[in-house]
Amino acid sequence: MSKLIVDGIHKNFGSVTALQKISLEVAEGEFICLLGPSGSGKTTLLRIIAGLEQATSGKIILDGKTITWGAWHLQAEQRQIGLVFQNYAVWPHMTVEENVAFPLASLPLNRGEKEEKVRRAIRAVGLAGLEKRSPAQLSGGQLQRVALARALVTNPRVMLFDEPLSNLDARLRDEMRSQLRSWHQELKLTTVYVTHDQAEAMAMADRVAVMAEGRLQQIGGPTEIYREPCNHFVARFLGKANFSAGMVLRSVGSGENHSYLIKSLMGEIIARSREPLTPGTQVEVVIRPEDVEILPPLARQKGGNWRVTEVEFGGPMTTYRVNFEEGGSSWYVMALGQPWYPVGSEVTLKVRDAWVLPTAVEQGQIMEDRRSSGISTRPQPVAVGSA
Repeated sequence: MSKLIVDGIHKNFGSVTALQKISLEVAEGEFICLLGPSGSGKTTLLRIIAGLEQATSGKIILDGKTITWGAWHLQAEQRQIGLVFQNYAVWPHMTVEENVAFPLASLPLNRGEKEEKVRRAIRAVGLAGLEKRSPAQLSGGQLQRVALARALVTNPRVMLFDEPLSNLDARLRDEMRSQLRSWHQELKLTTVYVTHDQAEAMAMADRVAVMAEGRLQQIGGPTEIYREPCNHFVARFLGKANFSAGMVLRSVGSGENHSYLIKSLMGEIIARSREPLTPGTQVEVVIRPEDVEILPPLARQKGGNWRVTEVEFGGPMTTYRVNFEEGGSSWYVMALGQPWYPVGSEVTLKVRDAWVLPTAVEQGQIMEDRRSSGISTRPQPVAVGSA
């Protein structure tokens, strides 16, 4: 097992900045996902770690040894890093065992040693018995295993994956996701995995590093970044999210966690916060759809009620889209079971959990409910009750 340190990696392609001072550490045996939309820089970072791309500045350290320092980098073949590409890159004219053996050709090993390494790698990925088959005789999942075996055969210190499941159908993708996770738990190889699929990252990773526009937005465990996003982008990118402007009324509860009573469009709700807040501070709160309870309508509320505008049945869960009659706010609600509220129904919403975003809303990203409620677009101290 090996420890990987990425320290201030910056990358320019001419006048275009692809990476902006990326720093992260991958512990020995850790499985970390680089997650972000297309163009966020995650594959560029992976290629720099692999030695296939030169950084503009910054360092990469593997097991205490510098392998990248600015434009200087140790050659890819000298890094002992395994890489599985998105398109498998399996040689069509070679058999399974010939593909797996290919990286060993330049190593100072005798024939017996090479054959034993190939056998071990093929067994590790569950392809025993298929050694003599050609790629044309294999399924997509089997081709992916050939690519994995070829990366494992050199006993890499670190494994890198560049969206390896994106070419598979949904059922096979779920199956391979589970198998890759089982493989990692067995071998405990330090792993960096690139994906744009949120569900894939959340299901597989020990930690997730969310990237956007060449910057590292947030890094943490899947539960942490989903339940406690650091900014508006992370909250939106990791599934559906509802946002509400609000004002801190007072602190509630005790202990290490900060919880506050917030005056919002939903009325008074309790929201958690990473940092202590002063009563009267205006904030933005994020609420996940599964943390909103949908109920039959109560008495007509001042200013209007919530009304169902869309219903999406998803098997065990039903997703509702509901609009507030006054102000135009639109929220998502996820509830167990079959649809009970058809389009057009008036409903009441009850918030079970909420999180105060610790950073201000970026310029230009002003939420509709903040405008309609008359609350200022930037957090600032105000007198309690003035909103």
